[in-house]
Amino acid sequence: TLALGEIVATKHANGKDWWLITPRKNSNQFYIFKFTNHGIVDTFQQTIGILPDPESEGVRQIVFSPDGNKLYRAGRFQPIMVYTFDRETGVFTQFDTIHYDYGNQLIGEVGCIVSPNGRYLYLSCRKSLYQLDLWAADISASQIKVAEWDGFANPFPTLFIQGQLGPDCKIYILAGGDTRYYHVIHNPDEPGMACNVEQRGVKFQTPTGASMPVSYTHLT
Repeated sequence: TLALGEIVATKHANGKDWWLITPRKNSNQFYIFKFTNHGIVDTFQQTIGILPDPESEGVRQIVFSPDGNKLYRAGRFQPIMVYTFDRETGVFTQFDTIHYDYGNQLIGEVGCIVSPNGRYLYLSCRKSLYQLDLWAADISASQIKVAEWDGFANPFPTLFIQGQLGPDCKIYILAGGDTRYYHVIHNPDEPGMACNVEQRGVKFQTPTGASMPVSYTHLT
């Protein structure tokens, strides 16, 4: 009954324990687990926000901001869902949405990832990669395109799918489940084209699979 590929973790406010969160399939209900050195000690359920579109099942991405206070859930046909999270109590305290323009293409996967400083939200929308300024008065109006697929395919198009923030503070974006590449955003804290997107910046010996490692936050 769980959503496909949607599980995230963030540190508890005490700096020792962890919160593990995953939504139910096609639902706005979340399971929240408190994980300590004794294992899972508490399990909560919370219903908040709008229902995700069922057509997005399996092609959404959910990610925490690096400070662990915001959770972003991206999927096709809908705005970005934003949840404010209390790392002390393990509950969501607020829900909001961010509208964005997918571009003139067939609707497919939507990936999302937040820059290390928490300012920029990147949306990977197949042929296009967008940046939104989360500190702007009008976040939706701040959307700009920072990369567009350059037409490369080997054997399949190297599109922009899911993204993750790496421990080196760069963002890595899956180019597709049957390709050997990750795209790289080298300077994700910088605005616009200064974020420095390198298409196929990482090449693997074999295809990388249809998903990326689980998201985590960089709290210490």
